Amino acid sequence: MRPLFVIALALPISISFALTATAGVRPAAAESVSLDYRADTSCIDGARFADEVSAKLGFVPWSDDAASRIRVRIDRDGRTFTGTLRGIDGAVKAVDGATCAEVTAALVTTAATSLDAGAAAPAPVTAQLGGVPVTFVADHGRVDVSVKIGSGAFNYYGDVCTSPCRAHLPQGRVHLLLRDGDAYRYTDLLLEQASTISIHRRSRRSTRVTLWLGGAALIAGGLAAFTFGGDSTVGIAGGSLCLPIGVGSLIVPFFVKDTFTVTQSP
Repeated sequence: MRPLFVIALALPISISFALTATAGVRPAAAESVSLDYRADTSCIDGARFADEVSAKLGFVPWSDDAASRIRVRIDRDGRTFTGTLRGIDGAVKAVDGATCAEVTAALVTTAATSLDAGAAAPAPVTAQLGGVPVTFVADHGRVDVSVKIGSGAFNYYGDVCTSPCRAHLPQGRVHLLLRDGDAYRYTDLLLEQASTISIHRRSRRSTRVTLWLGGAALIAGGLAAFTFGGDSTVGIAGGSLCLPIGVGSLIVPFFVKDTFTVTQSP
């Protein structure tokens, strides 16, 4: 049982990773880039993603030691998959869909377009939307603002601006994605007149610490049950219940990210 416990305890360490975002100048098609890829277990792996981008480009742009980097994240929230891609120029694209295949296909196309120096640059979202003037201000860092475009099973989020900034958005109900590093929030706003959107970062560190401490306590309790309970029903049941829950409590905090609160005025 102890070897299994050691393996289980190592799982949280294996999923701890360093998240980086690199801003740079768009390269020529022949310049190499590295791929920083992480996705839900039901999605394709990084090697497959890289191969599909290369197939669209007609050449292989990848090199592990390249200075420029593309960062891809695909997460699952219930029945919805959300993917984000931070390009070598620092711009963030976000896509959500009913299946990981839909989201991955969109991100492959986005990555290939950003790496193809000959591709036409897409028109900025603010130039297409028009409507109500909105000012975005943040009390911590620079927050990337994207707006949801499309409807139905397949949608994507197009870049608007990075706070502090001003943009024109459609009048009525709009769906926004706010991101600063790994902190994010999806929010709906009703825009009827010129507005100022104040964005306040909300740390969830206390939640993460509580989960870690609770997980450690459960694991200690499970080990104690196995050690002192011996082969008794109470010892086996207590250890079998506490250990997996405790390990889960150590893993979950890695997915509990900081978020934002949003205030709209007037």
